[in-house]
Amino acid sequence: MFYRYQRRFKPRRKIDWLIDIVCVVLCIMPVLLSGPIYNHFDFMTYLRISKALLNTTRFAIIVFLLFNLAALYPHVLVFLLPVREDNREKLVQIYYNMLNTMKLVCVTSTVILYPIYMFLQLPTVFFIIIMLITVVIIGRLYFNNMKATAESKEAA
Repeated sequence: MFYRYQRRFKPRRKIDWLIDIVCVVLCIMPVLLSGPIYNHFDFMTYLRISKALLNTTRFAIIVFLLFNLAALYPHVLVFLLPVREDNREKLVQIYYNMLNTMKLVCVTSTVILYPIYMFLQLPTVFFIIIMLITVVIIGRLYFNNMKATAESKEAA
Protein backbone atom coordinates (compact mmCIF):
# COMPACT_ATOMS: atom_id res chain seq x y z
CA MET A 1 0.00 0.00 0.00
CA PHE A 2 2.83 2.40 0.81
CA TYR A 3 4.47 2.09 -2.62
CA ARG A 4 1.15 2.43 -4.45
CA TYR A 5 0.42 5.63 -2.52
CA GLN A 6 3.91 7.00 -3.06
CA ARG A 7 3.70 6.73 -6.87
CA ARG A 8 0.84 9.23 -7.01
CA PHE A 9 3.10 12.15 -6.08
CA LYS A 10 5.47 13.97 -8.37
CA PRO A 11 8.91 13.58 -6.82
CA ARG A 12 9.98 17.22 -7.27
CA ARG A 13 8.15 20.34 -8.32
CA LYS A 14 9.75 23.24 -10.19
CA ILE A 15 9.47 25.43 -7.10
CA ASP A 16 11.41 22.82 -5.09
CA TRP A 17 14.26 22.96 -7.60
CA LEU A 18 14.19 26.76 -7.61
CA ILE A 19 14.31 26.95 -3.81
CA ASP A 20 17.19 24.46 -3.73
CA ILE A 21 19.14 26.52 -6.28
CA VAL A 22 18.56 29.71 -4.26
CA CYS A 23 19.67 27.94 -1.07
CA VAL A 24 22.84 26.59 -2.70
CA VAL A 25 23.71 30.07 -4.00
CA LEU A 26 23.11 31.47 -0.51
CA CYS A 27 25.29 28.75 1.00
CA ILE A 28 28.19 29.48 -1.35
CA MET A 29 27.89 33.28 -1.13
CA PRO A 30 30.01 33.79 2.05
CA VAL A 31 33.00 31.94 0.55
CA LEU A 32 32.69 33.94 -2.66
CA LEU A 33 32.72 37.16 -0.63
CA SER A 34 35.94 36.30 1.19
CA GLY A 35 38.04 36.86 -1.96
CA PRO A 36 37.17 40.50 -2.79
CA ILE A 37 37.61 41.70 0.82
CA TYR A 38 41.30 40.73 0.90
CA ASN A 39 42.61 44.18 -0.09
CA HIS A 40 40.46 46.08 2.40
CA PHE A 41 41.78 44.64 5.68
CA ASP A 42 45.10 43.74 7.25
CA PHE A 43 46.06 40.07 7.13
CA MET A 44 44.96 39.05 10.65
CA THR A 45 41.55 40.68 10.27
CA TYR A 46 41.19 39.05 6.87
CA LEU A 47 41.95 35.64 8.42
CA ARG A 48 39.27 36.14 11.06
CA ILE A 49 36.74 37.27 8.46
CA SER A 50 37.51 34.46 6.03
CA LYS A 51 37.34 31.88 8.84
CA ALA A 52 33.93 33.20 9.87
CA LEU A 53 32.71 33.14 6.27
CA LEU A 54 34.00 29.60 5.72
CA ASN A 55 32.31 28.38 8.91
CA THR A 56 29.12 30.14 7.81
CA THR A 57 29.19 28.25 4.51
CA ARG A 58 29.75 24.95 6.30
CA PHE A 59 26.91 25.56 8.73
CA ALA A 60 24.53 26.73 5.97
CA ILE A 61 25.27 23.61 3.91
CA ILE A 62 24.57 21.40 6.94
CA VAL A 63 21.23 23.16 7.53
CA PHE A 64 20.35 22.82 3.84
CA LEU A 65 21.19 19.11 3.80
CA LEU A 66 19.19 18.44 6.97
CA PHE A 67 16.08 19.99 5.44
CA ASN A 68 16.57 18.03 2.22
CA LEU A 69 16.90 14.86 4.30
CA ALA A 70 13.63 15.70 6.05
CA ALA A 71 11.97 16.14 2.64
CA LEU A 72 12.82 12.58 1.62
CA TYR A 73 10.38 10.90 3.98
CA PRO A 74 7.05 12.79 4.12
CA HIS A 75 5.04 9.69 3.33
CA VAL A 76 6.33 7.91 6.42
CA LEU A 77 5.19 10.89 8.49
CA VAL A 78 1.79 10.92 6.81
CA PHE A 79 1.20 7.23 7.44
CA LEU A 80 2.12 7.64 11.11
CA LEU A 81 -0.52 10.35 11.55
CA PRO A 82 -4.20 9.42 11.90
CA VAL A 83 -5.41 11.14 8.73
CA ARG A 84 -8.15 10.11 6.32
CA GLU A 85 -7.02 8.81 2.94
CA ASP A 86 -8.35 11.80 0.98
CA ASN A 87 -6.50 14.30 3.19
CA ARG A 88 -3.08 12.66 2.94
CA GLU A 89 -2.14 14.26 -0.36
CA LYS A 90 -2.96 17.72 1.02
CA LEU A 91 -0.94 16.98 4.15
CA VAL A 92 2.10 15.98 2.11
CA GLN A 93 1.87 19.20 0.07
CA ILE A 94 1.58 21.25 3.27
CA TYR A 95 4.61 19.39 4.63
CA TYR A 96 6.64 20.20 1.49
CA ASN A 97 5.59 23.85 1.58
CA MET A 98 6.48 24.09 5.27
CA LEU A 99 9.89 22.51 4.64
CA ASN A 100 10.60 24.87 1.74
CA THR A 101 9.72 27.88 3.88
CA MET A 102 11.85 26.65 6.77
CA LYS A 103 14.72 25.87 4.42
CA LEU A 104 14.74 29.37 2.92
CA VAL A 105 14.38 31.12 6.28
CA CYS A 106 17.02 29.02 8.03
CA VAL A 107 19.61 29.16 5.24
CA THR A 108 19.12 32.91 4.83
CA SER A 109 19.36 33.56 8.57
CA THR A 110 22.44 31.33 8.75
CA VAL A 111 24.19 33.28 6.03
CA ILE A 112 23.25 36.62 7.59
CA LEU A 113 23.48 35.96 11.34
CA TYR A 114 26.15 33.30 11.80
CA PRO A 115 29.09 35.59 10.90
CA ILE A 116 27.83 38.01 13.54
CA TYR A 117 27.92 35.21 16.10
CA MET A 118 31.44 34.31 14.98
CA PHE A 119 32.68 37.90 15.38
CA LEU A 120 31.04 38.28 18.78
CA GLN A 121 32.58 34.92 19.72
CA LEU A 122 29.30 33.58 21.04
CA PRO A 123 28.82 29.83 21.27
CA THR A 124 27.11 28.14 18.34
CA VAL A 125 24.57 26.68 20.79
CA PHE A 126 22.86 30.08 21.04
CA PHE A 127 22.55 30.24 17.28
CA ILE A 128 21.16 26.69 17.09
CA ILE A 129 18.58 27.53 19.77
CA ILE A 130 17.45 30.58 17.77
CA MET A 131 17.20 28.42 14.63
CA LEU A 132 15.10 25.83 16.48
CA ILE A 133 12.79 28.54 17.80
CA THR A 134 12.40 29.82 14.21
CA VAL A 135 11.54 26.32 12.97
CA VAL A 136 8.97 25.85 15.75
CA ILE A 137 7.34 29.21 15.00
CA ILE A 138 7.07 28.45 11.27
CA GLY A 139 5.73 24.97 12.02
CA ARG A 140 3.10 26.36 14.38
CA LEU A 141 2.03 28.96 11.80
CA TYR A 142 1.55 26.24 9.19
CA PHE A 143 -0.28 24.00 11.68
CA ASN A 144 -2.63 26.81 12.74
CA ASN A 145 -3.27 27.68 9.08
CA MET A 146 -4.03 24.04 8.29
CA LYS A 147 -6.38 23.78 11.28
CA ALA A 148 -8.21 26.99 10.35
CA THR A 149 -8.63 25.79 6.77
CA ALA A 150 -10.05 22.46 7.94
CA GLU A 151 -12.47 24.20 10.33
CA SER A 152 -13.69 26.59 7.63
CA LYS A 153 -14.31 23.68 5.25
CA GLU A 154 -16.25 21.82 7.95
CA ALA A 155 -18.36 24.91 8.63
CA ALA A 156 -19.21 25.35 4.94
